[in-house]
Amino acid sequence: MNRLIIKNIGPISYVNIPINRVNVIIGKQSSGKSTIAKLLSFCLWLEKDIIAHQDKDYVDGELLKRELLNYHKIANYFNEGAYIHYDGDYISFDYYDLEHFSITLADGFGSAENGKVAYIPSERNLVMLNNISSLPMDKSYVRDFLFNWLSIHSKYAKNEGMPIVDLNVRYYYDEESKRDKIILPNKKELDIDEASSGIQSVIPLYVYFNYVTKWVFENDEETSYDKYSVIQKALIREIMHNADEEEVKKALDFPALQQKLQESLSILRKATKESIQDTELTSVTDLMERLEKPHYAKLIIEEPELNLFPQTQVRLIYAMLRETDFNRDMMLLTTHSPYTLYAINNCMLSYKVADEMDESDKESLLSYSSRIDPQLVSVWQTNENGTLSDIKTSPLGLIGKHYFNEVMNDILNEYHTMLGYTE
Repeated sequence: MNRLIIKNIGPISYVNIPINRVNVIIGKQSSGKSTIAKLLSFCLWLEKDIIAHQDKDYVDGELLKRELLNYHKIANYFNEGAYIHYDGDYISFDYYDLEHFSITLADGFGSAENGKVAYIPSERNLVMLNNISSLPMDKSYVRDFLFNWLSIHSKYAKNEGMPIVDLNVRYYYDEESKRDKIILPNKKELDIDEASSGIQSVIPLYVYFNYVTKWVFENDEETSYDKYSVIQKALIREIMHNADEEEVKKALDFPALQQKLQESLSILRKATKESIQDTELTSVTDLMERLEKPHYAKLIIEEPELNLFPQTQVRLIYAMLRETDFNRDMMLLTTHSPYTLYAINNCMLSYKVADEMDESDKESLLSYSSRIDPQLVSVWQTNENGTLSDIKTSPLGLIGKHYFNEVMNDILNEYHTMLGYTE
């Protein structure tokens, strides 16, 4: 299992957590949830980027400053003794500062597959503002989410529209007007900036989620120039038997090689491994298959409950669990909402009792189709001292006592104290 260790960064004093298929962190504001989310997001991205490059030697202090500190806006979070350790499927990463870090490739790196890493921030409803893309923005996770959305939403044309959780509305992007639209139950259509705050918050989350966990596995995704350039270098390195960066750069300057590469890739994309007899071409085909198409999705989602009615919060969690392939994918959620925990608990308990349930109950319980093995789920609560506590303390492997119970008890105690004066 993957693992993340963080010391002395932001509000976090020490965290050491295995990364499960579903990971939930609940806690107060400014207690370190987003810090953990951003650091895990960076580590997942770094692993993905190293796989795409088929090389780790390009990673230097400038890249870490740009992609870790500045991109996630956490440069001032690093305190004395700051440390990050990440064990992934294919790399291990240790970070002390911009000059002291190390990356180790795992034994299985030679068969590493690429995938999608998505960070869905709490600021996601910014994408719904008119002309937001025309505003100057520094490169950051918010800016990338915005520009990724601009390429993603065009995939969702009208047809019947995409149903959004249980809101009884459908979403589509209108290519003609260049506007995001919703279709109401009475078939009336609205621009999305005319919709409620809940709809404006949940649509970019749910559409982005659908794109990363479903669309890219069912359709051919357009390859960006940057991604193509990285993969091109990796393929040339494979063709040239692990040439170094300087040799690859020289090779790219030869138009004849560029033309030959394009012709070869065109042939390889249409071929199958079985139809290729040349051993070297087979290795290039194998590498291209591992790099060009996604083989998994890893999502970091901040506060999925934003602006949503409790019932819709629960239905959203059910939908995400139901629509994710946990043999392949992973997600981490940060939340303030007890309804997120209650929904996940229902899905875990549904898994535990599925064999004993009556068919009528299976049909009536919304959580049944979203059931998940509790062993695939980790739930953590942030503490005042900058650590985490595992709150899956029930003998059944479910979520046990957590501080929302305490908050509710405090509220009810106050209520009953005052209620005594009414008698």
